[in-house]
Amino acid sequence: MSAPGFENNEATPPQATEAAGDLSTQAIAESAAPRKMPKTLNVALIGGGAVVLLGLVLGLALVMSLYKGASSRSQLGALPEKPVASGPLLPFATGSMKGLITHATPKSLGNFSFIDADKKTHHLSDFKGKVVVVNIWATWCAPCRTEMPTLAALAQSSDSGIKVIALSADMDTDFDKAKNFIETYRPLTLYQDPNFLATTQGVLNISGMPTTLILNKQGQEVARFSGEANWNTPEVKALLQHLTKS
Repeated sequence: MSAPGFENNEATPPQATEAAGDLSTQAIAESAAPRKMPKTLNVALIGGGAVVLLGLVLGLALVMSLYKGASSRSQLGALPEKPVASGPLLPFATGSMKGLITHATPKSLGNFSFIDADKKTHHLSDFKGKVVVVNIWATWCAPCRTEMPTLAALAQSSDSGIKVIALSADMDTDFDKAKNFIETYRPLTLYQDPNFLATTQGVLNISGMPTTLILNKQGQEVARFSGEANWNTPEVKALLQHLTKS
């Protein structure tokens, strides 16, 4: 036993010293050795890398596709533009008729049929010998309703060599509705395409309403106007009078 106030100076046993040294050496070796990555994390990293690589490949392919598309368009030129006025009636595409599309050569429309206010069948050929203004309209078309008074005024002021046909595209179930509407704009009377055939099966090739076709005395389309217009103007009357003399 050691005396009070003095430390115990007994030597540490050799076995304890050696054991401590072994533990220290093992700890240093473990800390220096490379640690293995968990398999799940390893798989996740590999999968993520594959996704990134795939994204880069697809992105590059898209860029190349867009480049080739742009190159092709530059070689082929711009997309087709909307039809414009051309041919002998070009001078009449002015003023209120600035948007008029005139054709270089007359276009045949075929001899399609439609009915009148009494449900009697008519054919386009019935009006050959006259200059015909065919206005495609419907009661649910606001611009159609807006321009109808000007069509009525045109019909009122035109001579017997000009015929204005207001051709309704309303469904057969709305026949009376269309008839009652058009009767407020005399001298116009109802003509209807009850099955919507002329306007949907490529006969008239219209893309919307109102659309107005101008036909020569041979029943061929020489001009058309898409959208609302004022049909009671000097420009319109000059065009029609020119066609009556052709």
